[in-house]
Amino acid sequence: MNATQNLKNDHITIRRVKEIAQKCSNKLYANQYVPIEDIEIISVIIEEFVDHFHHGKEEKAYFPDTKDKNGFAEDVRKFLIEHELGRRIATMLRRELNEWKRKMKETSPEINKHYTTSLEPVARFLKSYAVFIDDHTGKEDKFFDLVDERN
Repeated sequence: MNATQNLKNDHITIRRVKEIAQKCSNKLYANQYVPIEDIEIISVIIEEFVDHFHHGKEEKAYFPDTKDKNGFAEDVRKFLIEHELGRRIATMLRRELNEWKRKMKETSPEINKHYTTSLEPVARFLKSYAVFIDDHTGKEDKFFDLVDERN
């Protein structure tokens, strides 16, 4: 399997994460129960698999090898900016998760059974990440196809 196909295969997994994040966001907006542990797992997958592993492969190996060929420098620059956007959304999600956990420790278990507007930021950042992934992976897949076509 070549490098391009390897990255596109990662995108399949990343889109699965996107679907889960979107479903969790929808449930939170509908005031339905979603275990905080599940959202923490999503957050770790985003930080470790998507950002460190997948984006790391792109940033450290694939992009440096392709940016100086066939006029791809501008495309690569845009993808690096988008990666930073994804990191920022992930950081904000983590911050809001930590705030949610802090509030849960400070309130009684009876109150914790009921969701409040304090979960809206978590739902918002899950949704934001899902939108980011949908847009970003679609553009990268087209870019990868173009790279393969020109090479």
